[in-house]
Amino acid sequence: MLLAQATECTDVGVPATDPSARILRWVNNRNLGQMIGILLLVVAAAFGGYVLGSGEGEQVNTPGTAGDVRSEPASSDISENSSGESADADRDASQTYESKSGLPLVFVDELPDEAIDTLLLIESDGPYPYNKDGSTFQNREGLLPDEYRGFYREFTVDTPGSSDRGARRIVGGEGGELYYTSDHYSSFSEIADW
Repeated sequence: MLLAQATECTDVGVPATDPSARILRWVNNRNLGQMIGILLLVVAAAFGGYVLGSGEGEQVNTPGTAGDVRSEPASSDISENSSGESADADRDASQTYESKSGLPLVFVDELPDEAIDTLLLIESDGPYPYNKDGSTFQNREGLLPDEYRGFYREFTVDTPGSSDRGARRIVGGEGGELYYTSDHYSSFSEIADW
């Protein structure tokens, strides 16, 4: 479903074409506590997903956000590495990324951990914690490249402390395109390196 990079994944010893390569790279960058938490989330989603999804409601814009358009993720959505440096310091300077959509780029290491969890669920085709995950995203806002109805699918990115699905989503296209929004479709960034 997603395009694999054509390089060796030397940090985990498997070729990048192996579907587990991205997961192994991601696991190597997490601590044991985070991994246990993610494992519990996956188990809860697998065995109790219908309970987690029972509180879903219709998509509702939060008051005051309709005109709040950002060209990049909010600072609360940008992470730092374990040494406190910007995540950009870890990126391979020899590799260049170009937006295919004309939207701003966001790198995986800049996304919140919950977005990584959602990307892993998308890559493994679920199970998803919310009934609406995987449903058609209609691009009514017109911010993503024009495509036929059914081309895009939406997936929830959990928002800690939110009593509902929150405003964060990943939208995926049939060609492997991935977009992140932290403001319920008011703005998007193209995920550059997944």
